[in-house]
Amino acid sequence: MGSETGDTSRRRGSRSPTLIGSVQRALRVLEEVAGSTEPLPAKAIARRLDIALPTTYHLLRTLAHEGYIDRLGDGRWSLGGRADLLQNGQGPTGALGRCRPVLHEAAAGLASTLYVARWHDGEVEMVDIVDVPGCPRIELWVGIHDAVHATALGKAILSGLGSRDRHEFVHSHQLPDFTRCTMTDRARLLREVEAQPTPVDREEYAPGVACIAAPLRLGDTPAAIAITLSPTELDSTLVLTAERLRSYACRVELASAVV
Repeated sequence: MGSETGDTSRRRGSRSPTLIGSVQRALRVLEEVAGSTEPLPAKAIARRLDIALPTTYHLLRTLAHEGYIDRLGDGRWSLGGRADLLQNGQGPTGALGRCRPVLHEAAAGLASTLYVARWHDGEVEMVDIVDVPGCPRIELWVGIHDAVHATALGKAILSGLGSRDRHEFVHSHQLPDFTRCTMTDRARLLREVEAQPTPVDREEYAPGVACIAAPLRLGDTPAAIAITLSPTELDSTLVLTAERLRSYACRVELASAVV
C-alpha cells in the first residue's frame, strides 16, 4: 500500500517524497547517541527528541540488535561497533566504537570511572565516560576544553600532538587558575607535558581530586584515557597505576585500529 501511494505521488508530479517516520525517528535516536559526550539513558533520549518512551525503547532495541548502539550495564546507551560502518570504518568515531568493550574492561579492572577524550578541530573534547558502580564521577564544573592545562587528560592529549601544534595551543589559550595548585606557567606546562609519559594532576582541577592519564591514538587522532583518585592514593600507587593505565591504553589503541 505504502509503495503504491509513493508511486502514485511521483506519477502525479508531487514534490513531496514518501517518508517512513520510524526510520526518521531511528536516525534521530542514533544521532542523539552519537552526538553525546557520554552514554545516555532512554528517558533522556525520549525527552530530548520528544518521542514516547515505549517507542524510544523499541528504536533503541532495534538499533542495538543491528549493532549500531550498545546497552551498557547501568542501562544507558552508547554507540556500538557497527557505527563505524557509516564512515567506512575510518575516523575517531568508528575507532571509539571498536574499542568500547576494552574501555569498559579497563574501568572495571581499575575499579574507577574512566574518562576518554580526544583532539578534535584544534580543541580537546570529552567523548566518553565509563562509569563503575560505587565509584561516582567527579563533577565537571568546567569543561575539558577550558581546563586542558589543569587536567591529566588534557596534558596527555597535548603530549600526543606535534611540537608546533602543542606550542600553538598552549600559547593561544588562557590558563585560568582553578585551584592554588593549577599550573599557569606556559613554559613549565610545556616542559611537564613533554617529559611525562603518564601525565598527572594533583588538585589542579579540583581540590581533593587527583588524576592520572595515558595518551593513545584513536585511528590517527590523539586521545587519552584517565581515572581520578585521591592525592594520597595517587602518591602511594603512582608507579603501579601508571603501568596498568598505559597497558590498557595500548589495548584500547590496538582495538581501535582499522582491520
